[in-house]
Amino acid sequence: MTHTEDALHQIIYISRLTDPDEALVTKILQKALQHNPRNHITGMMLCADGDVMQVLEGPKDRITALFEKISARVPVRPPK
Repeated sequence: MTHTEDALHQIIYISRLTDPDEALVTKILQKALQHNPRNHITGMMLCADGDVMQVLEGPKDRITALFEKISARVPVRPPK
């Protein structure tokens, strides 16, 4: 890998849960805890009133692949 490929990249996005439910958020967090460490992905997720803001950090190819997977399932809009 080159220095650029090793660099930490971020994707920040906002989405809306169609059915805000604490059990759904828990499930999302559990999947993230299983998947993200082995893919060198870190970040944070903030949920409020059905809106979700998430920061994904890590190698560009891995966070891009994860974001594509997420955005295929939920409507995503960039932060204002």
